[in-house]
Formats: sequence, C-alpha cells, structure tokens
Amino acid sequence: LKYSIFACDIFNNCKETSERSVKLNPYINFLSPPTPPSDKWVNKGSIVIAIPFLPEKAEILRKTWLRWQSLGEMSCEKSSQNHYECFLNISQIDEGEYTIKAKAKAGGYVESAERSLKIDKSSPKTKLSAKIGNKNYNFKWTNKDVKIKLECEDEKSGCANTTYGIKEGGGGCYRPSELYTGEFTVEKHVSISYHSVDKAENWESWSGNCKEIKIDKKVPSIDVSVNIEKKENKAQALINISAFDEESGIDNVELLCNNKKERLEREGNFYIARKDLERGKTYDCTITVQDNAGNIKKESIQVGVEAEPPITTINATTDGIPYNQEWTNKNVIVRLKCEDDSGCKVTKYCFTRSEISGAICTEFRDYTKPLRISAEGEWILYYYSIDNLGNIEPYKSFKLKIDKTVPNVNAFLKGSKISLIVSDQHLANAKYNWNTPCIVEKKLIGKNFTNNQEIQAMPGTLYLCAEDMAKNFVVKEFSFAGKNQTTLTLSASPSWTVDYNTTTTVSCSANTNLTVELYRDGVLVASGVGSINETATLAAGTYSYVCNTTGNENWTSASVSNTL
Repeated sequence: LKYSIFACDIFNNCKETSERSVKLNPYINFLSPPTPPSDKWVNKGSIVIAIPFLPEKAEILRKTWLRWQSLGEMSCEKSSQNHYECFLNISQIDEGEYTIKAKAKAGGYVESAERSLKIDKSSPKTKLSAKIGNKNYNFKWTNKDVKIKLECEDEKSGCANTTYGIKEGGGGCYRPSELYTGEFTVEKHVSISYHSVDKAENWESWSGNCKEIKIDKKVPSIDVSVNIEKKENKAQALINISAFDEESGIDNVELLCNNKKERLEREGNFYIARKDLERGKTYDCTITVQDNAGNIKKESIQVGVEAEPPITTINATTDGIPYNQEWTNKNVIVRLKCEDDSGCKVTKYCFTRSEISGAICTEFRDYTKPLRISAEGEWILYYYSIDNLGNIEPYKSFKLKIDKTVPNVNAFLKGSKISLIVSDQHLANAKYNWNTPCIVEKKLIGKNFTNNQEIQAMPGTLYLCAEDMAKNFVVKEFSFAGKNQTTLTLSASPSWTVDYNTTTTVSCSANTNLTVELYRDGVLVASGVGSINETATLAAGTYSYVCNTTGNENWTSASVSNTL
C-alpha cells in the first residue's frame, strides 16, 4: 500500500513533503486442507482460507500449463475480530493433483497464496486370487486346500489396508473385519468377503466381493441292500445303492460285477441295478461313488444264489435258564445265531405285540448283540438272516410273555359275610386260610376262592394268597373282631340209643334268639327261635341229627350233630 504525506496551512495550501509504502499483514493463510499439503490426499471437506479483511471476491484457481483456471468462488464470513474465513467445497472440484491459488480482492487490492492439492474420490479395487498348488482355483468343489491372496489397486492416493471376513459354509458373507497381512490357506467350505480403503479414506463396497471356497474332504456315504428274486434255474438280484454326500453332492456312481459295468437307474438318492444271476455262481461286485469334490468311496459285495438259505437259531433264557415261551416275571435274554455255507451277511429282527392280529413288523433292525427284553406284555419276535450270496431266510417267530405285576387281593366285611377280592389278567390260583398263612415254600395252601366270593365272618386273622401265571406272589392278612359265641345243645329223651317202636324226643336249644333248624338225615324236621324239638316213633335203624343256626353281626353261627 503506497501513501504520501502533505503539509497544509490554514488556507488549505498543501505541499507534498514525502512518499512512503507499506505491505498489508498477515497474508492469506490456508486452514484446510492442513499443511504440508503433499502428505495428505482428500476426498471430501472444504478448502478454507483465513484473510485479515472481508474480500469483495474470493476464489480458488487451478494452474494449467497455459493459464490459471477458476475452480469456483468462495463463501466468506467473519470468524473473529482478526480475520475472515472463506470456503469452497471439495465436491465441486474434480479429482486429481493440482497447484491451486487462493485469490482475494478488496478496495482495488489483491492478495493471493498458492499450495498443492490432491483429491481422490475413487474407491480402490481389491482382487482375490485363489490357487491349489501352482494352479488357479476355479471356485468349484475340490478336496484340496486353497491358498488365498488379496491384492489392492488404487491409481491415485494408493491403498491403505485390506480387510476380510470368513463365514463357514455357503449362503452369503459376513462384513469384513479381519486385517489382511498376507496369503492364507483355507481348508474347508467357507465364504470370504473382502474390501480395501485408500489413503484418501475411500472405502470399497464389500457387497460384491464375496467368494465361496468349496472344499469337501469327506468321502460319500454308501448303503447297499440286495434283494434276490429266485426263479427256476436263475435268479435276479435287485441291488439298491443309497449314495449321499452332505457337502458337494454325488457326481458319479459305478457298479462293476466280475469286472463288468452294470447299468444303474437313478431314483433320487438311490441307484438301482437289476442283475441276472446263475444258480451256484458268485459275483464279486464293487460300488464306486465319487462326489463333486473328487472324494471316492468304494464298497465290495458278493452276490449269488445257492440252493439253501441260511438257518437262524434262537436261544432265550431267564437267569440262565431256558425260556419256554410261557409267562415269566423276569427279563428275557435272546441270542440269535446264523449258520450258512457261504457265510451270513446279516441277521435282522423286530418286535410286535401279539394282540395285534396278523401284524408283522415293517422295519427290521440289524442284530448285533444279545437282546434284553424287560417290558411287560405279550410280544412276538420275528427274525431272519441273509447270507453272503443274498439268499433270504423266511422269517421265524418266537413268543415272549412278561408279567412283573403281582395280583391284587382284598377283603371287606359285609354284615355276617366277608367279600373276597382278587384280580390279575393272568391269575393262576387264589386261596384263603383262617389264622394260618396260606403259602409255604412258595406253594399256596388253604381253600380256593374266586373274585367277589363271600365267606362266613368269624373272629381271627384271614390270610389271602394269590399267584399268577408268571409266578408273581402276593400274601395279605386281615384281622376281624370277635362276636358272641353261639352255643347249641342237642339232646335225646329217653336216650340216643332206644329199642325200636320207642317214642323218642330230640331237642335242640340255643343261648341266643337266633333261628334254630333241626335236620334228620338232611331233611328239615323242626325250626324255631331259642329251642325246638321233634317227637317221633321211628323204626329200627340209624338216624343222623344236625342242629344249625346262622350267625349275624353280633353272634357267630353254630352247628351240632349226633346219631340216634
């Protein structure tokens, strides 16, 4: 800034005495991007300058090889008492490396400042390369380890770092979170996501960077069954192959019998061959299954037909004693044994309840160890064997009857009677005794009784015993209170021995008011309460008199007899 000094009198006569100049201070100062500018690439934000005055116009210019080109005017506002700040958004400027000038004009004066600017708005690109040994991996199923290498490319600011993520199996990826430091090896089926960031903090999108590495090292599973339909001179074997692979899936199934390839028909996971067999001839067959990763599983079988099927015998015991298919209260151990000239391939068995008429199991299990049957009920065990030539034995059956539940017995007083209760699905015997146990050395003694049978009540201990067909025993005792004892007196007048044609009176009396009945040779001749008699003149002979009374809740019953 130039200025002159004048001297003037009171009449305003002036004369220039000297001329001086001064530079305005401070100059334009770049606040953003920060300095030094060569160290930093940017992708967003604003160019910010600070100047000591409010400019009429402030702009940013880019230096070209011909001239300075304006990139846009800046917006200015007062920041403090000492300076103003002016802004230009970087989004208005194309990416690249520039020498820029900030230019501000005010009152005919122009101030400017220069610096370099690096703008990078493009995201980096990350390339995933995968190799098996020295060969490129084609991202198809394999049973080999895969080496993974990630390479980042960025034309401007350069790559800062790369991150990746690993998720087991297929079906999409996880967000990358692991810092990539160098090559790594994948040993199983995974999905890998990856992306990079450059030095200007431009992030690459990872949504399109997801690669599935398909590694399957497990061999497929094979299950083979052979059913043979016998004919007059030949037979046909239906060879059913179930092949399954949970990872890569089945690629190929091959069947060779005596080194000849057999035709297979596929039905889902099953491969079926129909092989004609000659009687007495053995066919050595090999099944080869390969999955899509190259894993191979082989299984060999021998197919043929002979004159006789295998023979399976059964040995059933309870506590080491042979079991005879009758009711038992013990666990039954069953052992199956197969015998065949060609050798036994498998023995199969199943159980069904005997009350299901005509029912045979639809699903047989392989017999591998002795069977322990402990569940109650009536069961039928079906079993058969298959020999190494595919001959199937007709199934056999064996009955098992297990009952571990003891019978139920009880006794109830009903007036002068006692009602006896016994229940069991397989009841064999039931007995009762008064005042004496009804079982000795596991044998029942006493009087037989049936369910709901009534007996005369009397004081004492009543023992009830029952056993079922499985030899389950029960013994219970019941106490009943005493009653008044009934006394009967039977007499004959003149005596119990008289000459024929002698009139004789037979009398019976009781010490209660119970009804008394007098019988001669089984015929009722008198009946009454308290005391009764019969007077008769009888022919020569022997006559049996019996006097009875029936008890009630207070008195016992009684009986007395004599011979005239």
